[in-house]
Amino acid sequence: MLNVECEMRANQEEIVAHLQERYTYDAEQGVVRNRKGQVIKGFDDGKGYLKIDIYIQSKRVIMHIHRLHWVLCHGCMPKQIDHINGNPKDNRIENLREVSYSENN
Repeated sequence: MLNVECEMRANQEEIVAHLQERYTYDAEQGVVRNRKGQVIKGFDDGKGYLKIDIYIQSKRVIMHIHRLHWVLCHGCMPKQIDHINGNPKDNRIENLREVSYSENN
């Protein structure tokens, strides 16, 4: 199992393309859907954030779902994401902003 942040450094463009081929962001509902149209809900990581398991090049990768929302809307992987309203489960794109590491702490 790989951590997506480590994997992203090496293959960012390839991984972004992979995610965009398999998922879509539904702006009206603020959710991500797979190719079958099913909502991707994720699982709680114990810290209040939602994560998902995905497979990239036959490798299992765990990714924060808010990062997936960002990739699908902006086409790039962010360094850090801040939940504007402070709720880590509110992953609507209008509640997410890219920030620096120091701003996020």
